[in-house]
Amino acid sequence: MIVVGEQTGNLAGSLERSAKRYDREFSNHISSVTNLIQPVTIMVVALFVGGIAYSMITGILTSVSSMRVRSAPSQSAPP
Repeated sequence: MIVVGEQTGNLAGSLERSAKRYDREFSNHISSVTNLIQPVTIMVVALFVGGIAYSMITGILTSVSSMRVRSAPSQSAPP
């Protein structure tokens, strides 16, 4: 682009067009990367929240099941 600008005598215009083009390409690349990162971030957060929910529910169910075992009448031999 510089050579063409020097040959035509319009170096400033040639560099301006080149800058606009590279700016457009950069913006497109940034938006592509952002579009890829968003679903990954959502999946990571969902897995984190799901893991916390699973551990809480497992703890609650373990506590409830141990209460049922303790409160059940003992099965001892008849007198």
